[in-house]
Amino acid sequence: MTSRDLHQAIIDGNFTTGRRYIGRCSMVFRGKKACHVACGDTYTKRGTTTVQFLESLESNGADLEDPDEDGFTTLLLAALFHCDPGPVVAFLNSKVPAVVDKTDKTGRNALHLLALNEKLKATVHKFKLFSSRSRRNE
Repeated sequence: MTSRDLHQAIIDGNFTTGRRYIGRCSMVFRGKKACHVACGDTYTKRGTTTVQFLESLESNGADLEDPDEDGFTTLLLAALFHCDPGPVVAFLNSKVPAVVDKTDKTGRNALHLLALNEKLKATVHKFKLFSSRSRRNE
């Protein structure tokens, strides 16, 4: 069991496999902390899966407030990259409310980054297309 395996499970959104590695190996792989990977680099489609990872990582000592090498906190990463940031943002706000007001190195906060989230824009666009098709069929 290696930290690479943990990171890969997080990237794949496979909590069943990932939880076996949490607490048994380093949470850092190639300079990236597992909590940052869970919020930024994951392919999971559900924010609830990310929350499961974050809860397990935190209970094993992960610092959810600590920024990565680029100055992004877990909240900022989720706002910018996650396709379902709602549950992740709610979880982080309840666990570490101080992180809500933090900004990245350029001064952008989570709300600014949500507006830039391409995955979220694509989801909203698909929803708009679906909604307009549904209205036409009525």
